[in-house]
Amino acid sequence: YAQLLVKAREYEEAKSILAEVLDKMPNNVDAIYTLGTIYEAQGDSIKARAEWRKVLKIQVNHQDALNKLKMWYNEVFHCIKFWEDKYGLFW
Repeated sequence: YAQLLVKAREYEEAKSILAEVLDKMPNNVDAIYTLGTIYEAQGDSIKARAEWRKVLKIQVNHQDALNKLKMWYNEVFHCIKFWEDKYGLFW
């Protein structure tokens, strides 16, 4: 149900439901991952990444969390590469 709320952009209600799920099952990777996607949709990439890292601590091969973090790190790499190319060494 929380995922349907996310699709409907009812983020606060979805977070409330996920909080209830996580109170009962704190290692529920689906709930934690979904919470990360909510934070991402709300523009909070720091909290989103923190949730996806929690997922990977519980389930190291969680493909969706791995893909989200991979995409974020690729974006950071490309930004750094852009500035290196434009202005010289970044580091």
